[in-house]
Amino acid sequence: MPQHKLTINIEAKNAIESLKVLDALQTIAQNITPENLALLADKSKKAGVNAKIQMFKSYI
Repeated sequence: MPQHKLTINIEAKNAIESLKVLDALQTIAQNITPENLALLADKSKKAGVNAKIQMFKSYI
């Protein structure tokens, strides 16, 4: 599959945090279908999503 370069804006406390976010986003984008990525993005808008991820991270 061809690769495309995209530009995104990340809000972070410092450069290290922004690099962690960038690395995580790149890993997700490379390993998930576009449909599931869209579903994940939609679910991420809900309040408390980070707490739920931490709660269930052993299942993921």
